[in-house]
Amino acid sequence: MKETLLLESYNKKPVNYFGLVGEVDSELLGKFGWTNDICVRFDAHKKEIGDCFNLECVIECDRNILLEKRFKSDKNVMARRVKRIINGKLQTELIRVDESFTPQHVKELYLDIKKEIIAADHLLRLQHEEQQSREFRQKEMDHQERMLKLNIELEKIQLEKIRVMKLEVVRKNTPIVQQAPKSGGKKTVLQYDMQDKLIAKHTSIAAAAKSVGGSTRSIMRVCSGKQQAFKDYKWKLE
Repeated sequence: MKETLLLESYNKKPVNYFGLVGEVDSELLGKFGWTNDICVRFDAHKKEIGDCFNLECVIECDRNILLEKRFKSDKNVMARRVKRIINGKLQTELIRVDESFTPQHVKELYLDIKKEIIAADHLLRLQHEEQQSREFRQKEMDHQERMLKLNIELEKIQLEKIRVMKLEVVRKNTPIVQQAPKSGGKKTVLQYDMQDKLIAKHTSIAAAAKSVGGSTRSIMRVCSGKQQAFKDYKWKLE
């Protein structure tokens, strides 16, 4: 009745199981294992070991392979593991059972290890979710930073367009002023006597200074009104 209930409850599910084999070489032995089809595995054990195999407990676990690995690494299990030939076939995953390590102890050990696996998986899931959350926040920050830089660049472009438009308006509204051509470096110098009678015209200040044996500076001072006369002559620029 107990076996039937276990088989019906956990059929086609990932599980770990434990069953009693009976006495072999004066030792009570139990067999453990994992499967995704407990009914098929139970029938196989019945054929290989015999009707003496009795299913004691079944633990549903999505990580049943890892659960068995952890179960095997337990110090009590390691100390009790044996291999025996039963009905002419070598059987592994056997452990010695006694009052200090009963099928109930096996079940409790399975459940404790399962809790540890679930807790570890939960922690890893939380860490993964936190990592994804950090990556998402970083992507959002990077996107916002890119958008900010883009908006700044667009604003600069817009301001430059406005500046160019204003300059164009000013250019269109500003009358064009024709600048008078610049005169050459040489200017005609007029030489007068003290009675304001024109004596001569000289092609340049240098030529005027040479004609009277004087300095260009003195003639320039007279032409600019800083001095009345030089060499008894008045000088003017034409």
